[in-house]
Amino acid sequence: MQTIRIVLSLVLLGLPAALHAATMDEARQLKDEAAQILRGQSGQSADPKVYAQAVFKLQRAEAILDELLKNDPKNVEPILEEVTASLFWARRFANLNIIRELEKGDPGKAAGGSASPPAVSGPPPKPPEAPEPSKALDSNAAEKAYAKAEAFEKSQAGNDHAIALKWFQVADETQGTDWSLRALGRAKDAQARHQAKLDAEKLAQAKTAIGDDEKLILEGNVLLDQAKLPEALEKYLAAKKLKDSVRVEQRLGHAYLKLGYQGRDKYRDQYMPMLQKIDQAKRSGNKVQIQQVYKENLALLQQLRPLENEILGHYTNAAAAFQKGLDLSGGTQLDCEAHYALLQFERKNRIRAQQLLGIVMKKYTPRNDDERTVYEYARTLFTRLGGRL
Repeated sequence: MQTIRIVLSLVLLGLPAALHAATMDEARQLKDEAAQILRGQSGQSADPKVYAQAVFKLQRAEAILDELLKNDPKNVEPILEEVTASLFWARRFANLNIIRELEKGDPGKAAGGSASPPAVSGPPPKPPEAPEPSKALDSNAAEKAYAKAEAFEKSQAGNDHAIALKWFQVADETQGTDWSLRALGRAKDAQARHQAKLDAEKLAQAKTAIGDDEKLILEGNVLLDQAKLPEALEKYLAAKKLKDSVRVEQRLGHAYLKLGYQGRDKYRDQYMPMLQKIDQAKRSGNKVQIQQVYKENLALLQQLRPLENEILGHYTNAAAAFQKGLDLSGGTQLDCEAHYALLQFERKNRIRAQQLLGIVMKKYTPRNDDERTVYEYARTLFTRLGGRL
């Protein structure tokens, strides 16, 4: 009898861990299935039924993980963080057709859910509503949210789709601070890396299935992701010689824009020490020192003038390419029109940038992840410039 009690005790002690492992596995499966759906829908207009499946899976995964978090936060929190970022993105862009599908309720296995719907206490998840605007964070809280997202990116190395969604969530949470635009920039970078991987796969599988111009564009996209900007530009220009199109002008615009950003960063790195030197001289109150620093500043500005002209030349070429892409599209190309507006901001024309971004906000409804990425960046900059939605 004693032996039976001991064996039974050991079995019962092992049950919680086994149940924990089972539900964790189920949450991971739901998360992975949802991520696969969202990635598959990212480059196209979302199918409402398929998109709703992803939302339901994420809601079920979130419910499971919320329960497990109470007893095992260390292991559960990283997975829950990925789920909530994906759910934020999915809810934010649930259009009317998707919401109608969600209102029908989660059909579980019939909708392609996990092998068995999770048994979770409490009421079933409700269809998502449009997220309310995030409450403004102070600078310190925003910085902490940004740092947490950086840690998430390191833990998810290679999973650029999940990383992009996390940065979008942080950008929303930190609205009204400089950290929001930084987060959106990181989101754009992660989204571009994700797209470059898809382009590389498409290029490897395409062989003779695509035209020479499309092949050159895909090759350029891969080079652009590798920061080989002159080489990418060469590919796009070669594609344009074969066939001009909205797509090739769009890619040319991005290549020139990145060349401009590269020059801008180089200019900043060379000029920032001078700004610090000027500030120190002013603080000293020494007129002789101030005059000497101003002379040095003028000399440095003259030295940097060729680089400044080069940057402006890249911005001019980028604007021309985006405008040409917009013209070829018949006047409706979100990426080209938004980036043309963003270039006005880069060239310090804030009023014009706000006007053009306002037009973008009213004119477009993003249809896929690429367009959502651009739209969110444009929307955030528009509000930072004083625009009202």
